[in-house]
Amino acid sequence: MTYRAHCDATVVAFSALGLHSKAKMHAARGSGSRMAERIRRLGRWNAGAMERDYLPALPRDAMHSLAGLAPDRRSRAALVPPNNLQREVFPYVKTYLAAYVKQSAPHVSTGAFLNLL
Repeated sequence: MTYRAHCDATVVAFSALGLHSKAKMHAARGSGSRMAERIRRLGRWNAGAMERDYLPALPRDAMHSLAGLAPDRRSRAALVPPNNLQREVFPYVKTYLAAYVKQSAPHVSTGAFLNLL
């Protein structure tokens, strides 16, 4: 997406919502850090505790974006790997599934898990 297209879309969205901002392209740039600062002050947390206990070690959203992955993260679930690849990754599933079917009182969760694999 070009800068101009992004800027135009942002202006249209702001107008539709009745928002007025000098910063069109970076209007929300500081909102995350301001929210974290408010949480820190409200709870009297120090930044080290927040970073250590509540923030992820790696910025996953940024990493996914830089890797070119879709932001919704559901597109990978839509792909079904070929059967030969599934058998290579989970070679024991067919054997376990056959044993599960033979069992007189199988557990529902076991069957669901094996079918998932």
